[in-house]
Amino acid sequence: MSLEDKLKRLTERAAEEKVNGESLRSEWISAVGDLYDDVESWLKLWKEKGYLTVTRTPILKSEEPLGDYVIDTLEITAGDETVVFEPFGRNVIGALGRIDVYLRGFKSDAQLLLRLRNTEGLHRWELWKTKFSGPKFPFDKVCLEKLLDEWL
Repeated sequence: MSLEDKLKRLTERAAEEKVNGESLRSEWISAVGDLYDDVESWLKLWKEKGYLTVTRTPILKSEEPLGDYVIDTLEITAGDETVVFEPFGRNVIGALGRIDVYLRGFKSDAQLLLRLRNTEGLHRWELWKTKFSGPKFPFDKVCLEKLLDEWL
């Protein structure tokens, strides 16, 4: 294979990865936004009563092949305590994305919110209490309420 052929192949591969990266990035940002919408709807009653606030804050991330992108963190504040949902990244081993969930000031104790695909090809979120072992729970309203009850 000539040098020109190699360069051409590398250029074509880079262009293909860029298209794939843009698609993955868009899908990841949308999935995180949908999750945050669910969280906000689950907490709507308590927000309306003034018991807590929910805010989204954009942060800059960079991943291969996604490139640089802006994605939101989600913060749930009750009194002087804040639970943070901070996207770690789309490209993680064994999952289709990870969000670190922690009580502000205790990031080292973060629990993992992993985006997984079930046997039917549908996506779901699962909360892992520890990084490598331990209990895992489907992330839903009940799971969120237990987490908040534990940390707040």
